[in-house]
Amino acid sequence: MGEAQIAVWLYSMPATSEINCAMQEATDSKYQTSEQHVESSRSRIMRDNDDTGSFLHFLREHSPFTEDPNLRNIETGEVADKASNCDEAKTVGEEIIKKMKNASVMDYSFKCREQIVGMSLKSKEAKETLCPTIDPQLMFHRLIIAGDESLYDSPELFSFELSSVPSSLFDDNGLLLESAKVSLADGIWNKETCAVTDDLNHNTDMKYVLDGGSLLQRIPWVQESTFRQICNSYISHIKRNYIERNVVVVFDTYPDSASTKDTAH
Repeated sequence: MGEAQIAVWLYSMPATSEINCAMQEATDSKYQTSEQHVESSRSRIMRDNDDTGSFLHFLREHSPFTEDPNLRNIETGEVADKASNCDEAKTVGEEIIKKMKNASVMDYSFKCREQIVGMSLKSKEAKETLCPTIDPQLMFHRLIIAGDESLYDSPELFSFELSSVPSSLFDDNGLLLESAKVSLADGIWNKETCAVTDDLNHNTDMKYVLDGGSLLQRIPWVQESTFRQICNSYISHIKRNYIERNVVVVFDTYPDSASTKDTAH
């Protein structure tokens, strides 16, 4: 475009602008441009495709279209009880709106019994039929207090099983309490010395057992090192500190069944 054409285009802009505005007012319409929508960008399209794939994969593993007529959570598999009516939320909401019509704001109040009952919530009837959860340790303390005032023979209380599991070893859920390793180590060190004597140091028949988990934290890993180099560094560390000694490295394993490590892992 030459300078003459640019000048003609610039000088004609006011006239064409007035004509454009007049046409928009006559047709009662407006023409305007906007920036490109963020949803149409390449990164957003790829993200939407990934989210769609994840959702379809979830539905394949947790299909809601089953023959089971019960109301259930397709993710956790939890089945709702008879008191739950969260699937009728629309009907319950419409009933509440009907009662709100022509009612004073100051006089109307939402009642809990008119609301839906979710899967995690229980109705009054359901709560009455469920067995209450009892804290064994709290029950033990209360029985001790009651027995001290009403019974002359307090040791008679201990002839009955007051708890299915010892409260000093298990929590309220029946899981083992985590061991206080720091307190155990302090007790061992305070009781007797754990230092290696000269007689044991020169004993060639002595076998040393090393904790693999503790050994892993002894040597810092060098960045960009291979697994072979890392393994050789541990071997060199053992040979350097336990020369000509029988050394065994032990790692903890966790079976698929229940174990004492379930509370910590």
